[in-house]
Amino acid sequence: MYLSGGSNIDPREVEEKLVTHPKVQAAGVVGAPDPDWGEVGYAVAVVDDGLTAEDLLGWCRENMARHKAPKRIHLVDQLPTTAYGNVTTPVLRQLLQDAGIWPKGVPDDDPLGRFDDSACRTGSRSAETDPSWSGCRGSGGGGGDAPHDTRC
Repeated sequence: MYLSGGSNIDPREVEEKLVTHPKVQAAGVVGAPDPDWGEVGYAVAVVDDGLTAEDLLGWCRENMARHKAPKRIHLVDQLPTTAYGNVTTPVLRQLLQDAGIWPKGVPDDDPLGRFDDSACRTGSRSAETDPSWSGCRGSGGGGGDAPHDTRC
């Protein structure tokens, strides 16, 4: 599941729609960081000769809800799998990173860019210096939309 513009998107639903295209043999979808939407779908697809990524993107935009259509499609000869033969999010993400397609500048574990742990490490941030701050993740404080993590 990934969050795009406030909507939960199930990658499997997008994958199932992609494979209804007559020239798509297999597909995998992963949520990728996006500065405007939080996350967007990036698809990896195995297609028959003659179908381009641009053509498939156009088909997606015509046949899917706009927020569910992938932002990018990367064509491959075979979907990457784990040692057990499964196509997983980390394997797809690694393929996209290796291909130079994965967005740069946002950590994979914080796609919305909401957490900067440097203040926790330096102790330079507090409720006195920033009223919106409610403590490091895992500190027992916080509330509302405050990020929580045990890295601090």
